[in-house]
Amino acid sequence: MALIELEFHKKPVMKTLVLKVFFMIALLASWATPMHLKAQNETDGQITEKISKILELISAYDYDQSRAWQQEFQDLMKQVYYNPSARLETEKMMSDFLRSDASQAGKNIVCKELGVIGSEVSVPVLSKMLSNPDMSGTALLALEKIPGKTADEALRDALLQSGDKTQIAVINSLAVRKDIHAIQQLRELANDPDIKVAGTAIDALGSIGSPISAEILEDLFHEAEDDVKWRIADSWLKCADNLLLNTKADLSRRIYIQVFESDPPLSLKNAALQGVFVTSNENPVKFIASHLQNENPAFHRQVIGLVYMIPDPENLVWLFSEVPSLPESSKLFLLNTLANIGDLSVRPAIMDAINDEDLFTRVAAIKALPGVGMPSDASLLARIAAEKRGSERDMARQSLNILAAEYTNDSIMAAIESAEGNTKAELIRCTGERNMTEAIAILIASASSPDLTVRIESIRALGRIASPDALPQLIELLVNAQSRRERMEAERAILSLTQKLPDGSNRSGEIIKVLSAGPDQPSTISLINILGQISDPKDLPILQEYLASENDEIQLATIKALSGWPDASPLSDLMKIVQSTEDQRKHTLALRASVEVVISDMKMTSHEKLNEIRTAWELASNSGERKIVISGLSRIYTIEALDMALHLMSEGELRKEAEAAVLIIADHTGWEYPGETTERLLKFLALTDNVDHKARANRILERIKQ
Repeated sequence: MALIELEFHKKPVMKTLVLKVFFMIALLASWATPMHLKAQNETDGQITEKISKILELISAYDYDQSRAWQQEFQDLMKQVYYNPSARLETEKMMSDFLRSDASQAGKNIVCKELGVIGSEVSVPVLSKMLSNPDMSGTALLALEKIPGKTADEALRDALLQSGDKTQIAVINSLAVRKDIHAIQQLRELANDPDIKVAGTAIDALGSIGSPISAEILEDLFHEAEDDVKWRIADSWLKCADNLLLNTKADLSRRIYIQVFESDPPLSLKNAALQGVFVTSNENPVKFIASHLQNENPAFHRQVIGLVYMIPDPENLVWLFSEVPSLPESSKLFLLNTLANIGDLSVRPAIMDAINDEDLFTRVAAIKALPGVGMPSDASLLARIAAEKRGSERDMARQSLNILAAEYTNDSIMAAIESAEGNTKAELIRCTGERNMTEAIAILIASASSPDLTVRIESIRALGRIASPDALPQLIELLVNAQSRRERMEAERAILSLTQKLPDGSNRSGEIIKVLSAGPDQPSTISLINILGQISDPKDLPILQEYLASENDEIQLATIKALSGWPDASPLSDLMKIVQSTEDQRKHTLALRASVEVVISDMKMTSHEKLNEIRTAWELASNSGERKIVISGLSRIYTIEALDMALHLMSEGELRKEAEAAVLIIADHTGWEYPGETTERLLKFLALTDNVDHKARANRILERIKQ
């Protein structure tokens, strides 16, 4: 210390720094000071006077009134909690408050506070309130929290005097308080004719968890019929758990063994087994082996689950040789369990099982491998995924995705360089699943592989993990794509990367740059499709140019791209095609696109949308196109649209679609226009012969009446 003081005085800068630190500590301490210390300048009388005034307000309080006083009241009660004299005076005021003719809502608030600050002083008034059905619940919660014998006695008295509902609540309170003096009363209530009362008393005996309650539960258990016996067993096990916490392990063990040997339901048997296991002096691994040999295989999973309760389990693989007759399903579960806890001794057994003749065994081993996996296992799992099908392939992929051994990603990238065919494709696939951004350069290179599957998996992975910086490379891959499948995968990947750009950025810049260079027709169509999905308003003029293309396939692709436009900006261009083209494909696609952009436009009024739908109806050239128009009509929720759908029911070949539209529209208009909708539905019921449609219309009418 002397040396520190010497150094302190020798270094003025250090001295200043230390003083600043001390100042900050003092400041933080002042911020952390409890409210009761900060408020010491208020006398007890001032605190209780303020509380008295708030109690006057609360006396007339009801739940629909303002609680402007609440924050001040809570702050004052925090001060009271740490101030013994103010606490006693406040408790007396609150007890008097509960005896007054104050409102029920006010009394409930005060009861809650007494549960925090109350003492034996409050017990008489709270006990009296237990007989009031409207107040018994809140009073009981307060009484339950008040320490001391007086509260215990009050609850035991209430146990004999209260009705069934309150009696059950009182039993629960005695259980929470672990009142051993209530045990005999609970013993009597355990045989009550009321099943709920009896069951609650049985549960309470377990919660109290004393040797006496254990003895009572044992007697009840041996006397009970099966329908009650297992509830008693459950409480008895709870009692054993409590006894174990109180260092009465021998008594707990005796209970666990008795319940376990009584052939209880599976959940109770498992709980009892765990108790026997915890209280046993036997070697835990030998304990598990013994029970695996002697128990029904149906219970083996629960026995094997005990492995998780062994501290630092390792080298447990010898269990397989210790229990040679273990059923195959149990062996596999044990295999997975040991792998889950990371017991490396099981790895050779897993590797053997991966080559087993039985499919179920192989799948289980593949599932277990990541628990004890090594980086080199990535290649093994990729090879299995490449060569197998069905569940074996799916499990290999899943295990490859979660393989967590250190340097696994490095091993995967190295393996990609040397692997071929489907194995290479599986390794590439997992880079996307594992979000291996460090593999982007490798993926870009492999996306030019001669192998189609490798190229597709590379593009797909890039779409998942690459940043927008890779857009030029992906667009180049699209332009150089050798098949439609590859091109479609590139489209999805490019769109995915554009969505990663922040709002307001130029998402289509790289695409337009390539389009302006005039790529081949398939690439142009793909890039147009991407522009349509991006739906940036500034790109509409470019798409309008392609909409006027003399190349039929490009024009068709542009119409499709515009069908997903978020507003009606392309409507006039699309309608020109509908009105002028003689190509049925273009006519139908343009009509569909027109309907879609109209319905999607959030700025158009319902009236404007309906006018456009009427125009589309007039231009529809066949029943297929008219169905498209009716589909759009069904998404306009106005009475005028409902009238149009009703009118279209006269179109014989479209009657089914028109009726469906009526019901969809009415389902929505019924909320805002109940009278008008009811009138139309009654007309609809008179026109339709469809039983299902009638039933749906009647359901809508019933809802409107409500």
